[in-house]
Amino acid sequence: MCTCKTGYTNTGSDSNCTCTDSCEVKNGGCDSNAHCSHDSTSYGVVCACKTGYTNTGSSSNVTCT
Repeated sequence: MCTCKTGYTNTGSDSNCTCTDSCEVKNGGCDSNAHCSHDSTSYGVVCACKTGYTNTGSSSNVTCT
């Protein structure tokens, strides 16, 4: 079974593991008006609204409008 480090997503298969930066796969699950980056401690995905947009969601579910 394939296991990628935190901040990476398996874009291959269980038998042919390809770990890709989560921010490169569908913007890490972030809103289309947000930047995807990684927390410096846990390396988990962090979403932050782009300039001119405001988060109308929550800290864990960023929605930029």
